[in-house]
Amino acid sequence: RFSPFGRFKLNSNDNTEEDALNLSSAIWFAWGVLLNSGIGEGTPRSFSARVLGMVWAGFAMIIVASYTANLAAFLVLERPKTKLSGINDARLRNTMENLTCATVKGSAVDMYFRRQVELSNMYRTMEANNYETAEHAIQDVKNGKLMAFIWDSSRLEYEAAKDCELVTAGELFGRSGYGIGLQKASPWTDAVTLAILDFHESK
Repeated sequence: RFSPFGRFKLNSNDNTEEDALNLSSAIWFAWGVLLNSGIGEGTPRSFSARVLGMVWAGFAMIIVASYTANLAAFLVLERPKTKLSGINDARLRNTMENLTCATVKGSAVDMYFRRQVELSNMYRTMEANNYETAEHAIQDVKNGKLMAFIWDSSRLEYEAAKDCELVTAGELFGRSGYGIGLQKASPWTDAVTLAILDFHESK
């Protein structure tokens, strides 16, 4: 198993002795080739051992290349789908993700997306998917035909509280208040105003 040049101690030209090839130096050579580190002087001396070392070096190169390629592929694998973070989620703005979102046609939310320049790409994708009624959109979310439905937070929280299959995601955006329209000098003005104040105080 040892090289004829390393089996015995050899006399050099300057009358010094070289150490014989032993098991530790053979293991050091094998690991040095595999890890591409400095081997030093403990290399094989015979033709047969050098051929074997070349074969081992080719094998080590293939193993290391395969390992690094598989490691890189593993690191860039598609990760599990995480919960949407809101309208600023990159997956909703990227049309290549095929994540469908919609709102109600002609609603205040529809007008909000139409006015926002930074949401123009997202709005063009939404515009083809918008629904006539919120009920139809919520039903499609339950059936899996629609990924996300963007609507008033109060209605969405109410629907999510009723059905465990629905969940609200992201923070509120485009906040605006509700208004009740009455005729000028209507006798109901004071009553409605007091009722709204009572609702605020009873929160």
